[in-house]
Amino acid sequence: MKITELKYTERKNMGNYEHAELSATALVEDGEDINAAVLTLKTYVSYALNGEISKIEVIEEVKSEPVVEAPVKEKKTKAKKEKVVEAPVSDETSNIPAIPEEKPAKPAVPYNSAIAEHKSIFGGYLTKKYENSWKTSHPADEIKSFTASLNGKDFLDNDGKIVESFLNLVHGFFGA
Repeated sequence: MKITELKYTERKNMGNYEHAELSATALVEDGEDINAAVLTLKTYVSYALNGEISKIEVIEEVKSEPVVEAPVKEKKTKAKKEKVVEAPVSDETSNIPAIPEEKPAKPAVPYNSAIAEHKSIFGGYLTKKYENSWKTSHPADEIKSFTASLNGKDFLDNDGKIVESFLNLVHGFFGA
């Protein structure tokens, strides 16, 4: 089975037996990491539901349309296409070869401590790196304040790995 579309819905309790609900649907492109896509979609919905839509400049393409269930199709095997790499074309007016255009890297998913998956990934990394000493290295309120200051910072790359700039902030705080 290949997942090609994701839908995520989140509810926010408004009090007085009321709630706000937001759903978003995203198409998963070929070669895109499904876990990173899920985290990106959850981040988008969470920020939007909390009125922090200005923090969502990293989301390139998310559709807010209802999901229509498609029938399950039988998987067909396809022959792999060979990638043809062309040599850079020289500009006829000069001897400088043309530089092939590179696709810009998609920005990282920002950290959000309100998203359970973000806290789980972050806590798992801390435990792996520092074992349990990170829990006692600073007072609990200081650790809580530090992790809250990480909200909105670039957190995960397209492969679902923690980005280097985020790790530098963490190591600066915990002293590694």
